[in-house]
Amino acid sequence: MGFWRRVKFVALCAAVLCHGLVVASPASAEVFDMITTPGDGWDVTFHPTNQNYGFFAHHRNTVFGCFYRLDPDGAGSIEQGDGCFNGNYTLDIGGRVGQKSSVWVTSDGNTAYIPRNNNGSNSGGGISIAKVNISDANPNSWSVIGTVDWAAVMHYESSSVMVDDVLYTLSSTGWLTLDTANNDTAVEVAFSGTGPSQYADIFEADGKLWAISSDWYLHCYDPADGGLCDHNGWTNGKSTDQFTTSNARPEAVVEYRNTDGSFGGFCIAHGTNYATYACLNADGLLDPNAGQPDAMVNPFQQMQIAMGNQNWDYGDSYGQFYVTRQHQVILHEPLQNPQDYYCWDYTTQAACANFTPSNENTRPGKAYTIVQDPWNDNCFWSNADDKKIGAWNISYTGGFATSGGECDVAFVAETVTLEYDSRGGSGEPGDQSGDAASDVTVSTTEPTRAGYTFTGWNTAADGTGTSYAGNDSYTLPNSGTDTLYAQWQINTVGLEYDPRGGGGEPGDQSGDAASDVTVSTTEPTRAGYTFTGWNTAADGSGTSYAGDDSYTLPNSGTDTLYAQWQPVTTTTTTTTTAPPATTTPSPPVVAPPTAGPADPVTGSPTFTG
Repeated sequence: MGFWRRVKFVALCAAVLCHGLVVASPASAEVFDMITTPGDGWDVTFHPTNQNYGFFAHHRNTVFGCFYRLDPDGAGSIEQGDGCFNGNYTLDIGGRVGQKSSVWVTSDGNTAYIPRNNNGSNSGGGISIAKVNISDANPNSWSVIGTVDWAAVMHYESSSVMVDDVLYTLSSTGWLTLDTANNDTAVEVAFSGTGPSQYADIFEADGKLWAISSDWYLHCYDPADGGLCDHNGWTNGKSTDQFTTSNARPEAVVEYRNTDGSFGGFCIAHGTNYATYACLNADGLLDPNAGQPDAMVNPFQQMQIAMGNQNWDYGDSYGQFYVTRQHQVILHEPLQNPQDYYCWDYTTQAACANFTPSNENTRPGKAYTIVQDPWNDNCFWSNADDKKIGAWNISYTGGFATSGGECDVAFVAETVTLEYDSRGGSGEPGDQSGDAASDVTVSTTEPTRAGYTFTGWNTAADGTGTSYAGNDSYTLPNSGTDTLYAQWQINTVGLEYDPRGGGGEPGDQSGDAASDVTVSTTEPTRAGYTFTGWNTAADGSGTSYAGDDSYTLPNSGTDTLYAQWQPVTTTTTTTTTAPPATTTPSPPVVAPPTAGPADPVTGSPTFTG
């Protein structure tokens, strides 16, 4: 068991959920002094969800290493720094791991993968990867469950990385991938041109993977596309420019960032006294502003200026440098005795204001790597050739990795999220966040959806999970995001017929909101009128419908169709009787007077014959 200086304090939460093992007493934080393990490991990695564990792979042996990063039972029998396996640090995995092999745990926390790229040969490389079942709450029950193979032999001195449950490393020709979530499917993707350098590390930056080929080009792989990068200055995953055309390989490589923290490319140091410097920018081009005030500032050069000549002879074969979440990088001399420690801040393009450089070996040993703790920003872990693992406070004024600069490693409640899925509706509540495993109150904000009535929330979209209503208490997950899904009841709506003064209209019809029904063929009647059809407006100014037409029901309530009427036109037949003929009275015919006796002759008569 390692030497410990124990400092207890009340932690941020009263219980830690550890793979089903609930720690009842207040957790503790302890100043991590140092532990000495049975064999040296290259780096320290961590469980993705359980803050209890730190891992290492012993590259001169056949072991998977595990120690307690935290005191898991609060002042109980197991203490921070103890080995996970009945006090021992290692579990035999049946084959030697590689020079820069790491332990990677899947996102569900159930399986650890350890590349066995040495596989018993110091001069060659292996193809197998050990798998360890770590799903049990008790590490004593963890067990090796077999091996899987890469698609080709992994470089012995290449590193590895896991992104979204896919494991990546390098072969002599290019990228190796192992999809742990897809039946451990293994694929090899060749570099465009010459393959990776024998000592090439694999870097994760800007959502992509990066490595240097043996002819000193920078190569890029995009996990999102599952293939070579092809953007900006990148063609088939290969930079336009080389870092160098000399035979002196890049001994030290580091990611470069701009002052806003965005990805800016990579920088190297190589050559005599490692005093030749070069940077490729994010477009895969040699810095076009080299020598100008706005040139990329190479951190290795700045360390040489500040602390004198550095020895990065083992920088590529035993070391790797990591940029922190604060866009800083701690540079050191891997495997040297002693070694300088220096910190560069990309946001200010200056030495880190929160860091005191040092020249140290006693406490951390001949360190390989310096890795930031996943939960405590100020804590950094070292793993060393002399089997020492330590945690160091970046801001210790006495110098980094020096006595007194050990770090308080504390449990940090993860911030997790509850989101609401309206499932086709709108106006859902905003996301809620809180500490892992803490309780929140379900929002009373109710979404809306045309044609449906909101009935509550459920943990399953199809309603088969646990139901929740507004103001209910909901326990947040241990990590990540939970989702509550809106539950909907489709509205029953109606169609009625208004005869507008008639009778014998059809009965009402009903159905699901926005569904189609057939307009009734029943026709109302009205004395003195003829029925001409239906209309959505009483005055006939809307949409007209006839029997057997299709009608779409409303999203809610009841629609009405109004009868349309045409007055009956009465045709009247008129018999005309001619009036009696009118006889115009004729004037009376006056007969000529009848000759009467001649008037008496008055004079002498005349004899006529």
